[in-house]
Amino acid sequence: MHFKSNLISVSDTSIHLVEYGQGEPLVLLHGLTNNWEGHIPLAKELGKHFKLYIPDLPGYGDSGKLPKYNIQIMGDFLHSIIRKLNISPVSVAGVSMGGVIVADYILKYIGETRTAIVIGPTLSDKDHKMQILKYILESSGWIPGGKEALKKIIETKFHAYTMAKYLNMHIFNKELIDMYGMNGKKKMTKEAYVEMGISVAEYDLDTALKKTSIPTLLIYGKEDKISSYRFAETQVIPYNRNLNLKIINDAGHIVSLEKPKETAREIK
Repeated sequence: MHFKSNLISVSDTSIHLVEYGQGEPLVLLHGLTNNWEGHIPLAKELGKHFKLYIPDLPGYGDSGKLPKYNIQIMGDFLHSIIRKLNISPVSVAGVSMGGVIVADYILKYIGETRTAIVIGPTLSDKDHKMQILKYILESSGWIPGGKEALKKIIETKFHAYTMAKYLNMHIFNKELIDMYGMNGKKKMTKEAYVEMGISVAEYDLDTALKKTSIPTLLIYGKEDKISSYRFAETQVIPYNRNLNLKIINDAGHIVSLEKPKETAREIK
């Protein structure tokens, strides 16, 4: 099997889409500072069982831009992508920001989705961390050239390694970041990064998950430093019988990159 890359037109926007594997359709969405390449290790495991569709979201990777970005707009765009591909009913999965988009999408477009997977859910126990991020992102718009300067910092290996070592990964792995994390940071637009970061910080994922009407799996790295599986276990899961929780040992927030085999096993 090989990764098949192409461009499709969705709602008058060019979308870079990668297809891989065979079986039932599964859409994978990337996180805040990445593109489709962040899913390569997971895709190599899942492609044995599913036909994967992995888009670069608008404003990211090799896809076109939008005039505005937020979780709700991206949820609508996911709906448009799925309609364009004619793969409904489909399963959808997203990591971190991608998982928030998935949660918003399945609330609005009931009947299009078989199951949903939210990897590294950013629940309300993370609010103090996300409010700091929100302040930084909002502040970048107050200063002339602030967004451009912030984007240049995000692109550096020093920033990527620091975030991975102290926030996103349980055990720092430079090679994984170099191979699957740097291109996405370089290719994302400053507008998408800033606006989507603010939207993720503001989005009430707890409530969205409590309202979902389809089988939805939450996957956490046991050592996630952003949002804890313990909070999900006690404050979210008991309120909706459609929710299920899986915890993967020796992994942090980007569990699907650190432990792709284990993550794929839980999804399957």
